[in-house]
Amino acid sequence: MNVLEMIKKEFNVDENRTYLMGHSMGGAGTIYLGVKYASIWAAIGAEAPATSPAGIFPSNYSLAPARNVPMIIVQGDMDTLVPVTGTRLWIDQMKELKMTHEYVEVAGGDHGSVLTTGAPDIFAFFAKHSKAAR
Repeated sequence: MNVLEMIKKEFNVDENRTYLMGHSMGGAGTIYLGVKYASIWAAIGAEAPATSPAGIFPSNYSLAPARNVPMIIVQGDMDTLVPVTGTRLWIDQMKELKMTHEYVEVAGGDHGSVLTTGAPDIFAFFAKHSKAAR
């Protein structure tokens, strides 16, 4: 968050199009910071979010504070480090909260492959969402 503030001071940042994205533990951090600082983000994108090792689960970490922030998750169905079953629980919570969301489950995708296969989906999702449009 300190780096974000430094970037805002140094560059012309469109606060209606500030996005948060991460992979693996960065994906877990994306969900955590995306919820904790929901008012900042136009949309959130996580690839293979390793929330289990981070100790955050849909059962103990509600997405409700970020219910108005569009979210996309990209997950490989053959990921042995971040099992798809855990990611699907986050998607279930998004559905329960009626969040604007997208879930891309990559058939045959593993933990690393979603970095390249998922990026176009995430950037396209970001392009469709801004805070001004909400």
